[in-house]
Amino acid sequence: MEWPSEIVLIRHATSLHENIRNRRRESPLYRRFLAALKSDPRGDMEETRKLVRIIRKKFGLNLPNPEMPLVPEALTREIEPTARGMAEVLGLPHAVFVSPYTRCQLTWEGLKQGWPELGTVETQMDACIRTQAHGVADQYYDPNLFFFFYPEEKEPRYRLGLFGYRYPGGGETIPDVRVRLRKLTHALRTEFVGRRVWVITHSRVILALRMEWEGISEEEFNLLESDETLKPIPCGVTRYMSDDDGPKLDFYNRRFY
Repeated sequence: MEWPSEIVLIRHATSLHENIRNRRRESPLYRRFLAALKSDPRGDMEETRKLVRIIRKKFGLNLPNPEMPLVPEALTREIEPTARGMAEVLGLPHAVFVSPYTRCQLTWEGLKQGWPELGTVETQMDACIRTQAHGVADQYYDPNLFFFFYPEEKEPRYRLGLFGYRYPGGGETIPDVRVRLRKLTHALRTEFVGRRVWVITHSRVILALRMEWEGISEEEFNLLESDETLKPIPCGVTRYMSDDDGPKLDFYNRRFY
């Protein structure tokens, strides 16, 4: 067996961006904004431009994506219960890989609070498991705002889809993400054979790893990502158990809180 005996993927807890995104979606003001874009997609009318300014101010975040924190209640509502639940069904890992993004680092710190023995575990911060890069779109925190300012990107986004589209200014496609994740796979297969390893990372990284290890298709990826009932939840836990043929999915996206 040239794999870890167990690989556990943990999606970070609820970030401030997710909280604001959910509030934005439920806002009557945002629905007015969407209606205005539908009737005036180029922003020829002052009312549309005014709504754009208001939405950016009301729901914008002056934080780089890597520094996005968790919502204050994530520790007690999601992370600590997850740690306690995992302690009941999983063994202590031999090593933990953590994305360098603040929301993943804080999730790891919270897990150690809920399961103190984790404090003794070898930890590696690894940039290869960072989230998919969105280039200049990160400045807007909303795809509708981004496409308002970059209308020429609508056609390639529609044509290439979520899987193959790359935002300008340093964005990545899902295949790009898969390529860099092979560094993690190589490390797991050479340095952690027969050991228990955790990976604390992001939603699309988890789905990209499922493509790498299980061979799920682009269509399955798109379904898992687009359906709120199927995509990785905050602190969702996915476990692989390995045999002679490699890692086999044991459970996906389990909630412990």
